Amino acid sequence: MDDADRAMQYQTNLNAEAARKRVDPLPPPTGRCLYCRAPVDPAHHFCDQDCRQDWDYEQACARIWGRS
Repeated sequence: MDDADRAMQYQTNLNAEAARKRVDPLPPPTGRCLYCRAPVDPAHHFCDQDCRQDWDYEQACARIWGRS
């Protein structure tokens, strides 16, 4: 993978993230992780990247299955 490929992958990831944020805005922070409910800083939504990814996956599944 050369620099051009990495730049293209980076741009693709940025575009996907921007599209996801437009479609799936997060609810306001509550002081608890949205996925595992562990206490977090009041300005944060998740305790770690794993919970964020799991929450995103469940939200995507819910949209596909028509539950969102």
